Amino acid sequence: MRNGPARAVLAFERDGRCETQEFLSTLPERAVRSLDGVMQRLAEVGRAGKGEERFRHLRGPAYEMKEHSSGVRLYCFVSGRAVVCTHGGPKRAGRARLNLETDKVMETYELCAREGLLDD
Repeated sequence: MRNGPARAVLAFERDGRCETQEFLSTLPERAVRSLDGVMQRLAEVGRAGKGEERFRHLRGPAYEMKEHSSGVRLYCFVSGRAVVCTHGGPKRAGRARLNLETDKVMETYELCAREGLLDD
């Protein structure tokens, strides 16, 4: 997705399917450009800028990229210099829903760790 001097921003693919790319293909162009801007900044300087409000830590290695105009989130984890996007979805209210999304990111992280795909 993006590669720069500070980080590589990647999309996780399993069994020939990439939930991140599928999700991005459903978004309006404006939302995709906004998320791409966050990814570009992460790749170039290693952080999202604007007070880090667009790239928020959730738990452990899990993070979310925020796109405010469409109210969507792109979920990912950080491993070494890589930011690996796992899936996306609309912003959902409530801590329980956020915990479900975070758990999904953590499951993917643990899968990658078991298979030796991480650079930590």
